[in-house]
Amino acid sequence: MKHIINLSFFLFFSVNVLYAQTVQQPSTDVKKDIELLSASGLNLSDLQIARITTVLIGQEELTARNSKAVEGNKSVLETRLSALKASKISNIKGALTAKQVELFNSLKLEDKL
Repeated sequence: MKHIINLSFFLFFSVNVLYAQTVQQPSTDVKKDIELLSASGLNLSDLQIARITTVLIGQEELTARNSKAVEGNKSVLETRLSALKASKISNIKGALTAKQVELFNSLKLEDKL
């Protein structure tokens, strides 16, 4: 019985390590946006950076999917991309404190992302 438990624990641990190694890494655009936000003086915590990175990766995937889905229809693509950008900015502001949102707005970082 101990061998079965040990084997199942080892298998579970191995799967988790494998998953952690294959989790999607941020693209250069996401890294550039994070560096821009970090250098802007917002004083982001590690937790905020992790949340914003997750948001940016998700938004990048949605943008790629939408671009591919409606690549022939330019007006629909522009509408969807503008909605995705608004969602991205909203999600980024959601990870910030009230003072950080004020600074974000005053620096007009929305235009730079």
